[in-house]
Amino acid sequence: MHHSIILILLGILVGASIPLQAAANAKLGQSLGQPLWSAAIALSISALVAFCAIAMTRSPRPPLDTAFQVPAWCWLGGLSGAAFVISGIYLLPKIGAAQFLVATVVGQLILAVVIDHNGWLGVATKPIELNRLIGLALVLVGTALVVSTQPQRSI
Repeated sequence: MHHSIILILLGILVGASIPLQAAANAKLGQSLGQPLWSAAIALSISALVAFCAIAMTRSPRPPLDTAFQVPAWCWLGGLSGAAFVISGIYLLPKIGAAQFLVATVVGQLILAVVIDHNGWLGVATKPIELNRLIGLALVLVGTALVVSTQPQRSI
């Protein structure tokens, strides 16, 4: 199998875990009665897994001064990750997994196209062309179809 196909399949597999993450975090928040504690626990587990991966790969610690020399926007990754986890804990029980995730995918794609078009954040510039606009339109149509269904009550 071609290397890039394997990487894409791995991305799909990781993407398939996102609804599980969001549902587990939401249920933990409901069970604890404190959604923000659920977010703190989930993000702490994420940090623990990252530190374990660092230890297992014997990845050397980068110089601390390097961390403070990066552009300020580099720190947005952790902030957006926390925003995703916290919003999922609150929104998923109200609108459902599919509606929550399709909404996040639409937001990701729209901003990704804008970032590519402008070459922001160090990415290669890829102009908005007709095929990208058609792709976004199809995603929006799919989103409308997914969110148009009324949530069913749990029995």
